[in-house]
Amino acid sequence: HPEDFDEKLVRGLAFSDSGLLISGTDGGGLYLLDSKTNLVKREVSGIPDKNIISLFRDKSGLYWVGTFNNGEAVVDSTLRVRATLSIGEVRDFCESNDVIWVASGVYGLWSVNKKTFKAEKQLYKGYKLDDGYLKSICLDTRGRLWVGSYRSGLYVFDSEMNLVTRFNKGNGFISSSINDIFQDSRERVWIGTDNGLICFPDPDTFSYEKQYADNSSLSSE
Repeated sequence: HPEDFDEKLVRGLAFSDSGLLISGTDGGGLYLLDSKTNLVKREVSGIPDKNIISLFRDKSGLYWVGTFNNGEAVVDSTLRVRATLSIGEVRDFCESNDVIWVASGVYGLWSVNKKTFKAEKQLYKGYKLDDGYLKSICLDTRGRLWVGSYRSGLYVFDSEMNLVTRFNKGNGFISSSINDIFQDSRERVWIGTDNGLICFPDPDTFSYEKQYADNSSLSSE
């Protein structure tokens, strides 16, 4: 029943093929809800931490559940936990072929093989990153990985993990704290920061436009 779902802070959402809503909550774990009847079906058991902070469904139908204290869990379409990985605080996911990229809020950037669930650390503080505390990641249509950190700005890496470019307050960017990264259907890359919104209209040139929050509205340009 709706009253069974009393978690106020929901940090992740995903839909199953049957239309059921997977909901990740802060302190209440992972829930399965029927979006048509608003009934709570059941809590998903086996997640190593009830503080869910991210949720991602890959192309094969696996759910990647990021937690605040105990890394991540991989859940299949039957809602059985297939694997758990100790990667610390997991903030974001993205997908590339047979690899899931994982942004850790503690231990940098990881890659996880979707078939074996083997995790490998790729980038971390002192190795290509000035800050191991990551918030967001996005794989663009050119195969480049955009990585957003808490304090050291925005990084862009090519498919071989070579640094292509970097943006932070030190080189004139509006913020060094990157909250979210998204590429739309027109291949524009959008960056949400703690000081407004940025758009990269042409991902090949890395020129960007400032879309500031001003008087509670955003520029439509």
